[in-house]
Amino acid sequence: MRAFVSHITEESAIATCLKDWIESTLLGQCDVFVSSDSAALPAGVKWLQEIDAALSSANVLFVICSAKSLPRPWVNFETGCAWARKIPIVPLCHSGVTKSTLPRPIADFQAIDLVDERFPQLFFESLQAHFKLTRMPRVDRAAMRADIAEAVSKTSAQGLAPIPFPSAEFPVELHEESIKMLRYIGQQSEKSTVSHLAVHFRKSEQQTKYFLDQLSSAKLIRTALNMRTGSSFELNDKGRTFLFEREML
Repeated sequence: MRAFVSHITEESAIATCLKDWIESTLLGQCDVFVSSDSAALPAGVKWLQEIDAALSSANVLFVICSAKSLPRPWVNFETGCAWARKIPIVPLCHSGVTKSTLPRPIADFQAIDLVDERFPQLFFESLQAHFKLTRMPRVDRAAMRADIAEAVSKTSAQGLAPIPFPSAEFPVELHEESIKMLRYIGQQSEKSTVSHLAVHFRKSEQQTKYFLDQLSSAKLIRTALNMRTGSSFELNDKGRTFLFEREML
């Protein structure tokens, strides 16, 4: 049996915590693939082939969902691959995102909130169903809740929690640099890449990705993934309207 945990780097503490609990509880019956795990993807391997192989053999995909992870191309890529292969998908929500606020299409899957008091029970009931286990594993629920809470706390400390999904038609707050970047993207005839934007705005690629994450979370830009050139970005209709209404175009 195999489980695949889809997540962004900032959520590796949560992914590793889940992996440890699954593998220790099921005592070698299950292998959990976590892409941030150096044992799963050691240096020198062709990581895309390894991820594809892990997805192909997975019985279930758990996707860790936060305001920062949901717009990321690879999380959507892995989730889309699982859906195409009819692999069960279970969203795990945290840091401001709940199962009731998930966007479609991922909202169509049965999600679990990591901070739910019943999370250990719901999580292992999901494993029991997808692994077709005849008996529910015995789990120290209090210990698991404590470990998950600590992992979520570490993750939130990296800046995931303060970026919620907008509740209004347009986001109330966007960083000034994010708006400048949005305006620049809207003026380009071709899609913009992270490296191009970083050079133009004299930012590091990490800083540039932060501002792009804000725009993606606000659903003001469209992201395309190219295996050779990486992610590229362009204005969508909502972003165009956002700029027009603020007389920025």
